[in-house]
Amino acid sequence: MKKTFKLCSLILSVCLAFGCIFSFAACGEPAPAEHTHTFAATWESNADYHWHKATCEHTTEVSAKAKHTFVGDKCSTCNYERPHTHTFATTWSYDEHTHWYAATCGHNTEKKDETAHTFVGNKCSVCDYEKQVEKTAKCDIYCPVCGKCMDVRCTQDAADDKCGAGNKSFVFEAEYCEWYDPAGGEPDVIDRTGQPAKGDCVFVQSLQGGNGKILTFTITADADMTVSLLITASTHSRVTVFTDQMTVVVNGDVLTRSSTVPAYDPNTCPANEDKRDFHATNLGCIQLTAGENVIDIIAFSPDASVGYNMDKIELLAPSTASLTWEPIIRQES
Repeated sequence: MKKTFKLCSLILSVCLAFGCIFSFAACGEPAPAEHTHTFAATWESNADYHWHKATCEHTTEVSAKAKHTFVGDKCSTCNYERPHTHTFATTWSYDEHTHWYAATCGHNTEKKDETAHTFVGNKCSVCDYEKQVEKTAKCDIYCPVCGKCMDVRCTQDAADDKCGAGNKSFVFEAEYCEWYDPAGGEPDVIDRTGQPAKGDCVFVQSLQGGNGKILTFTITADADMTVSLLITASTHSRVTVFTDQMTVVVNGDVLTRSSTVPAYDPNTCPANEDKRDFHATNLGCIQLTAGENVIDIIAFSPDASVGYNMDKIELLAPSTASLTWEPIIRQES
């Protein structure tokens, strides 16, 4: 029994001794230092977030991770730009060299389908840009609406493109229009030989000095449209401005234009026959509305040297236009 107790005491003493040895050994090692992560000063980003990545060996660590704050398409914190789909106008923009569709999304430097002009004559067949061609001379009478030459007799280079040129012609003869005479008289319709009218080459006279007499053309248009108004009237012995000699009223508005009627040519017109020498004068663009339109030509002076004998008016309209009227057929003398 005593031997057993001594053996157990010895084993316990040995265990305590080894425990003390290991404890003293552990107390001799210093504790590991605490690690502080370091991060880049620049931002990393994806479609949703931005963050600073670690520059230490702990590459999975991030700092200041947050969702983007967009102003427009750019994050105001990290400058990340989200993908943008540009939008463009449906009408052409152009300069003297190319045409393109301009951006409508705010990226004003972006262009779509920019290509060089394809000119047919002086006009691009794609975008309608018209190049400026220097003319050797200028026309003196321009339409205030379309900007083209109104002088049908002008031969200057700049007058090549006339007001109404290429449009569809509608002719309305003066002898078939409505007539008003303050004295109650009928229109004096004769042919160019001075005889009572018996054919197509006729006109209405007695408007020179015909104070208050009115020719009224009532014309029905199938749509709103811009047309060019030409009037064929007699000449004087001098060049005259048509709207200085007679008042022209279109749908209630007085038309004032600088278009001139030439003096009669004594080489082609016998003396004192200027009232039977007729020329067309273009008064430029006027506006018609869908439905009924009224064009009045009014003699306003009792002076026989003022006014014209009237043959017809002509309207030059778009090719698809329809202009109609109800002519008044008078009994021939």
